[in-house]
Amino acid sequence: MVHTFAVYRDAMREAWGDWWLAWPLLQKVAVGDVLHDSRGSVRAAGTLTERRIAFDETAPAARGAFVHDAAGGIDIRFKASGAPDPLFSALVDVDAGVLLRFARQRAALVAYRGLTGSGMADTRALAGALVRRYWEGRWDAGLLAVTEVVRAEGAAVLVAAEAGASAELRLSTAVGAGPLQLLDLAGSAQLAGSRHLGFQWIGESVTPLFRVVRLRGTWLGGVREEYGPVQPGRGLDSEPVPPLLLEQAADDPSAVLEAPPQPVAEPAPDAEHTPEPGHALESEHAPEPKHAPKAWRTPQPQRSPKPKPAPQPKHAPEPWHAPEPQRSPKPKPEPEPEHAPKARRTPKPPRSPKPEPAPQPKPGPKPAPEPKPGPKPAPGPEVAVKPGRDAS
Repeated sequence: MVHTFAVYRDAMREAWGDWWLAWPLLQKVAVGDVLHDSRGSVRAAGTLTERRIAFDETAPAARGAFVHDAAGGIDIRFKASGAPDPLFSALVDVDAGVLLRFARQRAALVAYRGLTGSGMADTRALAGALVRRYWEGRWDAGLLAVTEVVRAEGAAVLVAAEAGASAELRLSTAVGAGPLQLLDLAGSAQLAGSRHLGFQWIGESVTPLFRVVRLRGTWLGGVREEYGPVQPGRGLDSEPVPPLLLEQAADDPSAVLEAPPQPVAEPAPDAEHTPEPGHALESEHAPEPKHAPKAWRTPQPQRSPKPKPAPQPKHAPEPWHAPEPQRSPKPKPEPEPEHAPKARRTPKPPRSPKPEPAPQPKPGPKPAPEPKPGPKPAPGPEVAVKPGRDAS
């Protein structure tokens, strides 16, 4: 897939460096326009005049023409009016035109004729005005001011979708008496036929290039450190702007202002069909389609297989824990009878052999041995008595 803006940006960068590119090409940009950059998303935010910031613009100065032919990566064949050419299939003999054949993908033909440029005559005045607005809370770090523009009387931009792409363009016979050239495509050509062409735009009165400035980040950091953070709508203080800040703006505007690079992100495709994105109100709503893609994130509820917490039915088995009342054989505390044996300890009172002192009467029989003092008479000799005889 070819990203048209990326191809176009690469084609223009070689000659125009850090200039910002108007995209879509119909976008109108003027000196004094105000833009707002929010994390790489740039939209119109009115004008300096609407913010009561005065400035002077220089008179337009000629800037010549610009042609980029993909470093020779495009085969170009012209056809004069009335001259038949078998290589042309979409043009008839009476047509004047050109046949373009792109040797590789990402090849682009860019042609601008009648270029003129104008800009602010004094950036010191602008720097001072922005310092005051910032101090009052009426200008923030994301705002950009357009200080210079380049306009073109006619333009032609064609980008190949793949290698081998081709296009036949019809030229007006009123284009000049001299030989045909690529600049004749800018603004005056009509596409008669194409093959594998990814993008084509031909028109007049465009503003392809512009420059912007904003308050320098290091300067803003120094102000916040010295005077505290800005209160939107109220500013830093009710007192006048410190003279030191105004002196910085007057002595060296580059210490207060900087020219940021253009965000590399390609504008939303819908923007290419926006007729006048340069208009402040329309452009403010134009970026909304950029947020519309967030609607695509709405299908993220599909990701909300967080309803997979619906496996909470797995917690439904927790009703199976209801059988935990089965665990309520906590009546097993019936083994408390095991503690009942402790009741057997209660018979310990019988163990209280403390009544054993009762055998104290044993000392009573001790007096019984008192007859011992009388010695028993010694037994006489035993006479054996024979059975059957009298003792006489």
